[in-house]
Amino acid sequence: MKELQLYLILGFLILIMVYFWNRTKKNQGTNILIIPSEKKAKEIPITLEISKKDLYSTVELDELLYNIIQKYYPDYDLDNFDNLDNVVRTFVLIVNLDGQVQNGGLIQFIDNSTGNYFHETIEAAEKIKNNKLVDIFKEITFHYPNKQIPKDWEERRELWDEMCEKNENDEEWEKLWDKLDHEYYNNEITMNQDLINYLKEHAKITD
Repeated sequence: MKELQLYLILGFLILIMVYFWNRTKKNQGTNILIIPSEKKAKEIPITLEISKKDLYSTVELDELLYNIIQKYYPDYDLDNFDNLDNVVRTFVLIVNLDGQVQNGGLIQFIDNSTGNYFHETIEAAEKIKNNKLVDIFKEITFHYPNKQIPKDWEERRELWDEMCEKNENDEEWEKLWDKLDHEYYNNEITMNQDLINYLKEHAKITD
């Protein structure tokens, strides 16, 4: 009787070992970590909460925006850009745009990693309701094949080199970019005010 019980126990243990061996073999060659009892946690979106005191400060517009950028510009990188909520994304895109243009014109904005989000920046300009900025960006796209600025940096850089080589002896080419930069700088104060108005309307404001 005891021998029968022992055989039954051994048989049961062998069945368990075979079962888990088959599962392990089935999942070999994959990079997926299987955790049956858990689900992958969703990333928490990065949101923007601005103090009413900071947003409605009576300082000059340039100082107001500077203070908000210094205090509320979020920590993020290109890998989690999509994790920014719509308000933060709009804020970041406009701030990144202005930082690049102030340093080296619209060409620098396009040429750096910020240019990866060229078309998203048009959407940001539309969200803050700055029609002049939208017009500037749409004029830029007019000079690119299929009115598309490549998202890939290397592709964008190669295309820009080709465009410059093609227009090497065209004085109007350089004048075009000077004109667009000039239009941008003339629109800067309005753009900054539109961004502040957008934040007042859409950001979460705390006491």
